[in-house]
Amino acid sequence: MPTSIIFNKIGRFEVEAETTILEAAQQFGLFLPHECGGQAQCTSCRVAILAGENNCSAIQEPEQKLLHAGHFKPPIRLACQTKISGPVRAQILLRDEFDLQLALASETGQTPRLPGVQQPLALLSGAWHDFERVVLQASAHDTVQVLQRLYYLVQQLVKEHDGHLIEFSANRFTAVWGTSGNVRAAIMNAMNAARRLVTTCGELNDYLEHNFDMRLAFGFGVHADLAVMGELGTGEEHRLVVLGKAVDHTHELCRLTQKANAAILVSETIFAVIRGHLPISRAFQAQFSGESTACRVFEAAPENVPATASETA
Repeated sequence: MPTSIIFNKIGRFEVEAETTILEAAQQFGLFLPHECGGQAQCTSCRVAILAGENNCSAIQEPEQKLLHAGHFKPPIRLACQTKISGPVRAQILLRDEFDLQLALASETGQTPRLPGVQQPLALLSGAWHDFERVVLQASAHDTVQVLQRLYYLVQQLVKEHDGHLIEFSANRFTAVWGTSGNVRAAIMNAMNAARRLVTTCGELNDYLEHNFDMRLAFGFGVHADLAVMGELGTGEEHRLVVLGKAVDHTHELCRLTQKANAAILVSETIFAVIRGHLPISRAFQAQFSGESTACRVFEAAPENVPATASETA
């Protein structure tokens, strides 16, 4: 009995029921890689089921193992294992030979590359607002030595609190929590890291003052929201990337710390979780780019500093 499949951005095709998606693509000469010959030994034929999931055959153990090993989640299926019994819309995910070569290269390491996903994450952005002073006043050797010290301290604190450092420069760093789920725990870990960092940066300033007669202004922004996450790289060289409005919002909170004369500023999403657990010093309204209305912002107190305002602000 005939049915149809729509390959997204390509067209609609009539096929017999119980045809696999790979067979349908081959029947009409479409590019759909299948490095293992369609034997459920690789993931090169992966597709996203955009509509008609109920018209697809159930996932069997060989396919499930491959999808799990590759960190692939619904609606991603293997075209060679997915038979259709009714109308389906599918997106071929490896669209050309270059996509295929990148995918194969990423699978040569011991740990498969994390594909792009969207999920709730907790983000921490930190900045040294005037690090340029170090560059201008210290020698090249000392500048890099200070930066190395900063990098080590930040990396260690982020790791100790189960986070991932995804960006670091002389002016700013970004870290992420929640890559494995449980965003509430991620938020608490990010906040505890931020509060520890305030103490650590104070100690770093003592070092800078003693050795270079200067202190640096610093600030941290913490936010949580949906974000796009994935890994770049091939083989064993993987780099975690996080993208989206959530990242921009976190960076804006960080920049606002300088104007607000605050060490830690958090969003309303963060406040909803830490309220009653961590002290809040004050609350105020701030306008962020891309927002039509002002957002509530909260200043979180550092370690060993009691709140000076009601936590119901």
